[in-house]
Amino acid sequence: MKIIIAFIIISFISLLYKYKKAKQARKLTRTRIYSFRKKLTGNVHANRKLFLQYSYSLEIDPTKNIQVNTFDKDEEVFEKASIHKARLLKFGKSKMNGQMFYSSLKGDVFIISSDGKKEYV
Repeated sequence: MKIIIAFIIISFISLLYKYKKAKQARKLTRTRIYSFRKKLTGNVHANRKLFLQYSYSLEIDPTKNIQVNTFDKDEEVFEKASIHKARLLKFGKSKMNGQMFYSSLKGDVFIISSDGKKEYV
């Protein structure tokens, strides 16, 4: 009789333990889903998406001005410089900080001064 009672108690404790572990696993899954959803709908993600759209619009049009400011983050400056170099290679010209840059067939970069002469950069 004591063995049966002990077996029932041990079975009850093991079921309680398994239930508690399953509950923790569900809570962890909900937390992961919540954090993933929050990351995708947060302001940082929205800002990054807008910046990528802006970068794409700059890549396809060499006459759009790329404005590099002193308060830009390093990664933004690097991204803008990369876009500028890519436009020079693809189109042979690119506008940066209000000035149009041109690329020769040799790969030299120059601007055209107000008197019409090439000034190599």
